[in-house]
Amino acid sequence: MSILIKGMDMPTSCRACHLKMNCDDCEGLECVCVPLHQQIGYLDDLLTDKRRDDCPLVPVPPHGKLIDADTLNYTMLYKENWMSGTGVEALAVWKKDIDACLIIIEAEEG
Repeated sequence: MSILIKGMDMPTSCRACHLKMNCDDCEGLECVCVPLHQQIGYLDDLLTDKRRDDCPLVPVPPHGKLIDADTLNYTMLYKENWMSGTGVEALAVWKKDIDACLIIIEAEEG
């Protein structure tokens, strides 16, 4: 399972990341990357202006409401077997089904 931290922008580098902790025993030479559960070398990663290749953070682009598409696919396949009519009638059904889907992440403002 994944998490979304609302309001957090994607860090551009390990140095700019809020998900690191300073290591008290390392005299400032290393930090701990919390998502990776491992130490990252200060001189290796924190001085560069890039993210590590194994960074588990994934950007979420601007979006409307994000729904459970598997539920929608099941609904579409089920209705495909019995529904007949014009495309206009079918479109009204799909809008209703989309609106009824479980919202996983609410739409972003702006």
